[in-house]
Amino acid sequence: MTIPQSSNVVREIHLVRAPPGDNPTPPYDLNILDCLVAKLFVRVAYFFEAPTHPLSTEFWTSSLSKTLSAYRFLTGTVTRYSPTRVVLSENERGCYVEFADDSALTIKGLKDQNFAPTAVPDTLYIPVLQDNDPSWSSVELLRVRITVLADGGIVVALSMFHTFIKDWGAAARGETIVAPNRDPSILRVPVGLNQLISTAPVSTPVFVGPAAPPAPPLIMVENFYFTPSALKALKVYTSSLSLPDGPIKEAASQVSTSDCLAALIWCSILQSLPKSTLAGRTATTMPYLINLRTTRPPLVPMDYVGNAWVSMLDKSCKFQIEDLIRNEDSIRMAACDIRTGILALTPEYFETFPFKGPTPGDDNVKVLLTSWKGFGVYDTDFGLGRPIRFMPQSPNRLPVIIIFIRPMCDEQGGEAGAEFQLVLGAEAMERLKKNSVFSRFAHWYNEDGSLEGCGM
Repeated sequence: MTIPQSSNVVREIHLVRAPPGDNPTPPYDLNILDCLVAKLFVRVAYFFEAPTHPLSTEFWTSSLSKTLSAYRFLTGTVTRYSPTRVVLSENERGCYVEFADDSALTIKGLKDQNFAPTAVPDTLYIPVLQDNDPSWSSVELLRVRITVLADGGIVVALSMFHTFIKDWGAAARGETIVAPNRDPSILRVPVGLNQLISTAPVSTPVFVGPAAPPAPPLIMVENFYFTPSALKALKVYTSSLSLPDGPIKEAASQVSTSDCLAALIWCSILQSLPKSTLAGRTATTMPYLINLRTTRPPLVPMDYVGNAWVSMLDKSCKFQIEDLIRNEDSIRMAACDIRTGILALTPEYFETFPFKGPTPGDDNVKVLLTSWKGFGVYDTDFGLGRPIRFMPQSPNRLPVIIIFIRPMCDEQGGEAGAEFQLVLGAEAMERLKKNSVFSRFAHWYNEDGSLEGCGM
């Protein structure tokens, strides 16, 4: 079956305002990461069958406005003043929503093609800055595009933080949302199916036609945990592995527990990816995000209380895939390479960062570690009922594996432990859990609440 070419046309654009707060806040001077975040925001799209009744613009804008009122850090514009200084302005709190029509595409046509990259055009997604664009002067922290297809199907596409999606869906259902807490020590044990699909019961059916049988999940999300004792054991284990001679050996004595954790995740994911994913790809890059608050002295001003991380995309963390899946010694090699890159971070380096460096090619498997939160993106329905497909990023781009790393809750070790959330293909996720080295140090919860991992 041949899918028609997209005829996506933006019908109208609305600036949705958030209700003004009691205490207007001044612009914030942001740090390096926030400059990078403007270029790395996650693009997602939700695909819905045609609702029983057409949805008005008011339906979307009113629920969005209610959600924006609880968010401060997504309702402004980041303005770039220099390569190392960006400012968030909250004076004009709100975001733009684009309403578009596509007379060529249908939900049925996309389903028949199993939402393949060749079937889902990039025009359904909201545009974002290109990674290699050094000219941008400002960027909105949230933008939405709602496209109505020829058969009435709806595609909701956003460029934004993950936590926002869940709360907007709750507001659309008429529920009271809880303002986001930016405290990274919060830990929430996963509840419900660890799949990027809705698990909430739908009280009133809103779809027309018979319900389609549930398809096996193509993408899964899982939370993994590392206790303080497991991280200590991981560092001891990593130090016991052999290391080839070379420049990275000079950093061996300075490798931290965080370096070992990042290296374990990196190598384990590569070993878990199926051959079909690795086909045609020979290299791998990990843009490891460095927490500058733990680097003394600070290399950039820390006046802003948000995330303070920086990527080393052009400094190190580049290997041939074969080098990292050959044996367990690759974990120490990767950890030393990460530390080598950290030691290379100098004030001179930040004079042009992050507006330099080549973007990895199509033969590259990219593993991205971040400090962003990733709570429950799979239970969003926007008041429409269960989405028939959720797609992180654009399907026409190479998949980027996103990992959300944060400390454990206080009673489980706090900063001395770690939790991360991983978005991965179902087959690769199962292989990761069976990885003997990874499962020796990590643990996770099954659907029945039982614990698994840590050598069990």
